[in-house]
Order: sequence, then C-alpha cells, then structure tokens
Amino acid sequence: MTQIVPAGWYTDPENPAQQRYWDGAAWTQSTAPIAPPQPTTQPPSTPVPAPDSARAGASGAVGSALNFVESQQKKREDKKQQEKEAAEAASRAAAERSRIQNEQAVAFIRRYWKALLAALAVLVLVIAIGALSEDRDQPDVTAAAMPESAADFKGDDYQDVKTRLQDAGFTSIETTAIPDLITGWLTKDGEVEEVSVNGETDFGAGSEFSKDATIVIRYHTFPEEDPHEAAESDSVESETADGAAEEPDDTILTPENNAELAAVLAAENYGDPQVQAFIQKYDGRTIEFDGYIWDWMNHTSTSPLSGEVKTYESVFDTNIYVGNVEDADKPSVGPMFRVEGFSQLYGPVVDRANVHVKARVDGYDADHEFFLISVTSLELR
Repeated sequence: MTQIVPAGWYTDPENPAQQRYWDGAAWTQSTAPIAPPQPTTQPPSTPVPAPDSARAGASGAVGSALNFVESQQKKREDKKQQEKEAAEAASRAAAERSRIQNEQAVAFIRRYWKALLAALAVLVLVIAIGALSEDRDQPDVTAAAMPESAADFKGDDYQDVKTRLQDAGFTSIETTAIPDLITGWLTKDGEVEEVSVNGETDFGAGSEFSKDATIVIRYHTFPEEDPHEAAESDSVESETADGAAEEPDDTILTPENNAELAAVLAAENYGDPQVQAFIQKYDGRTIEFDGYIWDWMNHTSTSPLSGEVKTYESVFDTNIYVGNVEDADKPSVGPMFRVEGFSQLYGPVVDRANVHVKARVDGYDADHEFFLISVTSLELR
C-alpha cells in the first residue's frame, strides 16, 4: 500500500540547498531557502529523541517523493529515446526503400536498355518526320510545279509549251531555234526538241523549281534565207506586173497596206487558191484584221510517246471569221482562221464577240481548210 506523504516543506529533491513545497500529491513550484540553525545560550540539555514513528514517516515521505520524481524523469527519457529510435528506424527504412528502387531501376535499364534505346530512336524519328511534314505543308510561294514532264513537252509546238509554262507560274522562259528543217514533213516547224530547266533536261510532271528558273525551249525550224538570195528574190519580185513594192519583213500587213490580204479577206471560200498562195508567201509575217470569235474550246495535246491526251484549263482553241458576229447567219467570206493554244495573256476569252486581231501567219491545214495563225493581240471592238 502506498504511504501518503502529508503536505509540507521538504528538502528539494533536485536542489538539496533549498526547500520545495509538497501539496500532498505532487511537488509545487514554491521554493524557499533552508533557514540556518539559530545559536542558543541555554546550556545543553539532554535531547529528547523524536519518536521512531515520526522519523520513519518523514523519511518515507521524502523517499516516496524522490522515487516519484525519478520515475517521471525516467518516463520522459524513455519517451525521448523511443522517439529517437523510431526516427532512426524510419530514416533507415526510407534509405532502404530508395536503395531498392535504385537497384530495381538499374536492373531494369540493364535488362531492357536495347528496347529503351530503340524506343528513344523511334520517338526522335517521329518528331523529325512531324517537323518535316509541317515544313512540307507550308506552301512555297517562290516555287512552281512543272505542268508536264520533259518527255511530254517534246514534239509539241514551242509556243504552246511556252504558254503552258507561263500559266504554271514560270517567268524566265527562253526559246532557241534549231534551223535544221528541209521539208517539214517528218518534223514540223516549231516542234519542240528539248526543254531544260537550269540545264536539267530530265524532270517529271509536278517537279518543283524556282519561278525564276531559267527555262530554255529548243525547237526545230527552217534555216533563215541567205541574205544574197533574199536580195535577188526581192529584186525579181519588185519587177512584177503591178510594180508594187514589197513591204519590209517587220511591217504589219493590213487590208489597207496590202492588196493581197484584202483579197484574201474577201475570198468566197475557205480553200480559195489565193488564200493558200498568201499563206505560202507571207508565212511568219504578222497580219492585222477585224473579225469575230465563234466559241472557245479548251486546248488539248497528245503526247507523242505515251499517246496520252491532256486538256488545259487556261489554254484555248477557237475559230475567227471575217466580218461581224451580227452577220454570222449570213454567208461568210474570207478564210476560216484557226487559233490553237491561245492564252489569256494576249487578250480576253469571250465567246461570239467582235474582235480586232493581230496574229502571225503559221501555215495552212488542207484537211480542214484552216488558215493557221498565232494570236499576239486580241482586242474587243
């Protein structure tokens, strides 16, 4: 059974040099110094010993208090030690988990490093392809695509080829004549031999080049007339019965300055011999006259190699007749002028309209009785 220590002042268990008040259940914060012993003048007397029970009670109370204080102190120390041990254990556990995770990661990388490297390479490739695709999706405003391959151009009329290249967006186009024709039966005058782009002669349809790339169209034609022979010919022709002087080559022929053209425009049928004679005499010259258009059609060309027929959206063919469109229901006079490979660069494309024409004489199609011309200017009138 625990002995109850009565309340009172006792020697402080933590500082024996002072007293601390015990309230019967616990030590309080009240302290007091131990009073020094008071001197006495009385003669010594025989001390009366305190009862054994009182001494035992006081000693027991002090011992109980000291034991209580020590037990509380020990509990606090034990708790601190437990907390310290728990923290150290948690730290060791965390370090162990980190070590295990690192070992597992290293083991995984060692085991699957090839697969990881391949996956990384695939990722880099996908990113690169995506970037390249974005670049390709961006339109290049400085480039133009070839409408046809080099092989498709070969054998076509060089002016027709030039027009198609201009419509595709190319701006620097040159033409070079190859004066090697003798009869013009197998190879026609103006037939393309070769088209080169910056010196390259093997390209496909859709190949892209800079819009200002240098394009050279080489075509076959007849040799130029020798100057001495031309002079002799002019001399002979100047002695014709009507005594008319021949116009210079750079003069534009009109019904007003050329009686032969006026007669041709008044011919009664398309195949009149004087029409053919005029074409033969003035082939390559420029003529000027009034007429009217009757229906445009999209121009087509056939590849001499593949036989493929190509239709053009911005290049046209039509017939031009002498006179006015208002008189189209009446019998016509003059040739049936045939225009092929016409580009809107030279004038408007308007069906059944009166026009003023400037064109180069290109030849005669006997099968259809066409007077072939290449228009250089077309004005509505």
